[in-house]
Amino acid sequence: MLTGLRLVSVYSKVSVLVSNARGSMIKYENVCRVATLNYWYPRIPSLLNQRSYTTALTRHEFNTLKKAASGGRGRRGTKLRKKPIDFNAASDKYKWPGFNTPLGSTKLGKQKPISSTEDESEESASVDPKIGSYQSMTRKSMPRGWTGFGYGGRSLGSPAAPDGTILDEFYSTCIELRRVTNQTPGGKRSRMRALVIVGNKNGAIGYAFGKGQDGRTALRKAKNKAVNYLCHIDRCDGHTIFHNVKTKYKKTNVKMEKRSKGEGLRCHRAIASICELAGISDLRAKVIGSTNPGNVIHAAFKALQSQETFQELSERTKLNVVEFRPENGYRPVIVASPSSGAAEQASKSRITAPHHLQLDAI
Repeated sequence: MLTGLRLVSVYSKVSVLVSNARGSMIKYENVCRVATLNYWYPRIPSLLNQRSYTTALTRHEFNTLKKAASGGRGRRGTKLRKKPIDFNAASDKYKWPGFNTPLGSTKLGKQKPISSTEDESEESASVDPKIGSYQSMTRKSMPRGWTGFGYGGRSLGSPAAPDGTILDEFYSTCIELRRVTNQTPGGKRSRMRALVIVGNKNGAIGYAFGKGQDGRTALRKAKNKAVNYLCHIDRCDGHTIFHNVKTKYKKTNVKMEKRSKGEGLRCHRAIASICELAGISDLRAKVIGSTNPGNVIHAAFKALQSQETFQELSERTKLNVVEFRPENGYRPVIVASPSSGAAEQASKSRITAPHHLQLDAI
């Protein structure tokens, strides 16, 4: 116990000595700082005005040179003054209420040019005052798509043939425009990739990818390339598909259902764009799984091409195809019949030979 008490007393004495040393050191540093400031503070102005052996410029000359070298950057010294309006010079061009026209003739705050002839007045009345603004030009040159400013769903106009002729009977729509990167030995190479579909709204439709350094180049390449990959889509009564279809491409499953006239398109927006360019106006479709635009487009084309027409069904089964419709009172209506050769062959195959039958066993 005595040894422990001695150690505690020694430790307390050492800690007191260390704290006192720290306090003295801090006091010494403060004294040195005050002495340094007291020595150098009165001498700073004289040192600033002295010439340096490197620049040989006074402080005033240095500030002048800095202002000239900076190119006028910084806060403006004076405010901009508004130029006064010369009403006499503008009297022959604009109408100023209260100066050259009565007060009730025009609205205050709006200046209207004075036309010397009737033709000029008609032209000025027909011109839209907002035609030159950036907002109006942007809206007219870039129609709206699925979203506010994206390229998806936007109409790109008619494609061009390899010889440069414009195919006016075809229309194009952008499905996707994105940036892709390729790793090369020299580094990463970034380009734009576009997915565009084209169609004539009468059964002919196709799609293609295009790449370019910028978006316009990629869209133009994809649009002109898609014309070379057209396929024909069969339509029932010119407005829908013949029967329900289910297809799968990678992780994307697409289900399409036949709909009556007037129900419209109730499906994914990419599939709706395909149907509009193919001439299909009534359809219901469901996308299950991955909604990647490329997968959805490929699965939709696969579904539309896999449908079987009534005549193809009749030739395959060698039977008449009958349809029940509510407008006909659900009475059976023959919509397709097999060809004469197929019907004769089917009737012969269904006739059985009677020699193997035993009437006594019946």
